[in-house]
Amino acid sequence: VVVHTSDEKGAGTDSRVFVDLIGDAGSSGAQQLVSSKKNPFERGDEDEFVLQVPASLGNLTHLRVCHDGKGFGAGWHLDYIAVTDVADQQVYYFLCQRWLDKSKDDGKTERTLAASRHFPIAEYDVSVATSDVRGSGTDANVFIEIHGEESATRRFVLETPAKNDFERGATDKFVVRGRNVGIMTKVVVGHDNKGLGPAWHLHRVDVTNRSTGQVAGFVADRWFSKSHDDKQIVRELMPTESAHGEPTGGASVPWRAVVVTGDVRGAGTDADVFLDLRGAKGTSGPMMLEAAGDVFERGQRDAFRLRAPDVGPLREIEVSHNGKGRGPDWYLDSIELTDESSGRNYLFLAQRWLKSSKGTSASATLRPEEGGGAAHGRSRYRVEVTTAWRVGRDLKGPVAVRASGTGGDSGERNLDGGAAVHLRPGATDAFHLDRMPDVGQMSTLEVRHGFKAAWCGVVRVVNEDTGAQGVFVQEGMLGMRDCPARLQAEGRDPCDYQVEVKTSNLRGAGTDSSVSITLHGASRATGPHPLETRSKNTFERGSLDRFTLDALPHLGDLTKITIGHDGKGFGAGWHLEGVKVARVAGGDSWYFPCRRWLDKGEDEGRTTRVLLVEDTARRASNTDSEKDHLEGMAVRSRAPVGHTGYRITFWTSNVWLAGTSAQVFFELVGESISSGVLIPAQGKPDDQFARGTARMFIYPRLPYLGDIKELRVGLDGSGVFPGWHLRVVEVEHIKSGATWRFHCHGWIDKRGGWQRVLYPEESVLLSHTV
Repeated sequence: VVVHTSDEKGAGTDSRVFVDLIGDAGSSGAQQLVSSKKNPFERGDEDEFVLQVPASLGNLTHLRVCHDGKGFGAGWHLDYIAVTDVADQQVYYFLCQRWLDKSKDDGKTERTLAASRHFPIAEYDVSVATSDVRGSGTDANVFIEIHGEESATRRFVLETPAKNDFERGATDKFVVRGRNVGIMTKVVVGHDNKGLGPAWHLHRVDVTNRSTGQVAGFVADRWFSKSHDDKQIVRELMPTESAHGEPTGGASVPWRAVVVTGDVRGAGTDADVFLDLRGAKGTSGPMMLEAAGDVFERGQRDAFRLRAPDVGPLREIEVSHNGKGRGPDWYLDSIELTDESSGRNYLFLAQRWLKSSKGTSASATLRPEEGGGAAHGRSRYRVEVTTAWRVGRDLKGPVAVRASGTGGDSGERNLDGGAAVHLRPGATDAFHLDRMPDVGQMSTLEVRHGFKAAWCGVVRVVNEDTGAQGVFVQEGMLGMRDCPARLQAEGRDPCDYQVEVKTSNLRGAGTDSSVSITLHGASRATGPHPLETRSKNTFERGSLDRFTLDALPHLGDLTKITIGHDGKGFGAGWHLEGVKVARVAGGDSWYFPCRRWLDKGEDEGRTTRVLLVEDTARRASNTDSEKDHLEGMAVRSRAPVGHTGYRITFWTSNVWLAGTSAQVFFELVGESISSGVLIPAQGKPDDQFARGTARMFIYPRLPYLGDIKELRVGLDGSGVFPGWHLRVVEVEHIKSGATWRFHCHGWIDKRGGWQRVLYPEESVLLSHTV
């Protein structure tokens, strides 16, 4: 991986940089680029790194790059990254040429870059001829963008150190380096209107693409001035000849524009609004939208008639405002455009803020929706967000959702126009999304939030036009770092569970540790969920403690629970009598007997147990044996016929602080049987699960589990740095060689309840002969 930092002022960074290689066969996961150099990622530098991945990623399609924003000079201007697959020497290029900086560009410190197998950079000779007319020179900062058939460059400021450029009658020459746009089709030239004499009369611009050899001339012969001509300071220029030697030009076309301002608080704007049409034949240039009366008010539809050059079928539009007025910020819902000469309609959805910082302009580039007409495939949706009581506090921040179904994808949609929403525990808050694509029968929902604290609960999405709806449950606490969460539609309405925990009436039976529980149904599980109340003294000797777990999936009949504690506190050991779980709606209940210690110093030293529902537990206890370190309550009597013995290998990620010295435990869940909770044999604490290592454990007496459906892996949270960054786990049935691979590529730590549930990679099963 070769990283090229741009040769611009302040381009270097002192932050830690991470990349994630994404191919058509998988991704590498985020990996830090660690260099032996004292100061990598300096201005104009080229830094080389070697990344190792567990398996081939196939052909690379994208690369995700980010930094942690730390260090004295965190902002970074990345030119491009070249990645060579060592196996076949294929080189992929990922062009960026943008800032990763919270205070520049769009404020993002993460970019996703598309792969190219061709070197994407070209150098351009730019010759700018200022007209020989009175007052034609300018003191403003002049810029240029070069557009072609394949792409466009970024905006370049044209300047020569210690020289007065753009004087009357002068021709100034520059060299710029940017995207290779292929055959040039137009340039955008303008200035920032600053300086003592900003007005400028441009004669022409000539551009040579050194990579293709193409030379294109662009004649302006117009003022770029706020006080001359049409008072525009940015213009789009077409070449005097096309790429095929044909003259350019076109007639004027009448347009009708309907601009819809969003119906959210503070949506209207007092600024001047401009529209730039961009089509196959060129662009119109910015056109001011003017009409009598107050326009661009909250929830208002404003119609305008425009005349513009013939730009051909529209590919995109740019809408902008100049940041002027007392309230310049504007929430734009959509723009409908009609070519009145042909009758063709276009719909451009924005549903976003165009915010101005200290009077600066703001803009958005929009592409037309598929299907054209404004009402095509659009519906009004209601989003009901129920926050679980378990959250325990009010939350304020932005929330966005993205629904997918049989009819397609909605795209990410902000609730309440991207403003901070206020969610309260136990309450249901409703929001409306207008003109959202009809996604049909919903299957998944992505949820992203900007709360400082974690959230969990239920989201119900209803299409008010068709009645179709989907119910989605976020079971565990969802932190901002874990967003977006991808939720699956529930087949049944969620429900609440009441959990009663009976601590034994034995000496020392109580615990001061934090207790959590996982509920298991016939086909799925939910948890772990902390058992917490406002009472300071729970799980005392002989006590019966009640807890409510609200807004959870409907699991059907419960088959077992996993319950345990973190081993912390003065009196950590706990003797559990049993647990009763009742579904609040319907009255169904299940009892899970235990009558054993959860204590590192008692019994077999476990702090987590799997308990079966009462009737099943009674049958299993008659055949139970713990010689192979299986959980005593596992359903071993129902194991199918097959050879015993499994080999399990854990790979710890090679990232900072990835290793753990905490106690690791895991459970394999098969078609009809669970392994119970297994604890790997302890080695030296310092190297048991060290960063970048692989540890293998063999269980020769572990019964045959059939097809393995899930792996639950967790920690007891002990040690100085107990968190663990697990990369992958591989489970092999020794006799048949059948193998299941479970990808994690993430942290197992306190924020996730010290546990993760992993599912096998479908294509990894190599054989299955028993």
